[in-house]
Amino acid sequence: MGKPLIGVLAAAAVVAIGACANDLTQPGTAPQASAVIGTVNRIYEPQYTRLTAGGTVTWQFTGTHTVTFTGAKPDGGDIPPTPTGNDVTRTFMSPGTYGYACNYHAGMSGIIEVVSVQH
Repeated sequence: MGKPLIGVLAAAAVVAIGACANDLTQPGTAPQASAVIGTVNRIYEPQYTRLTAGGTVTWQFTGTHTVTFTGAKPDGGDIPPTPTGNDVTRTFMSPGTYGYACNYHAGMSGIIEVVSVQH
């Protein structure tokens, strides 16, 4: 491999890593009262969701997946294996960061950030 090609590949890797990081950390995103997360090609979409406390997230399943929280859990807790065509909603009452993953697909994960409602 020539030096110019290595430089191009290295630059592409940096851009790809930056794009992935932006998918999971978007501090400028305005919090929502509700959100929908899809399961597309073994990826939760979007991977990052920002909610106001008391907000809801509905997962729309394509393929069979789980939603297993890695720390704090919302009302209703983890979502067991759920097949295509089913939607499951959870309510997030407490501010904090909720990480989650699919037990069936390595690398399939997401983050929900819940913030206090400002008056």
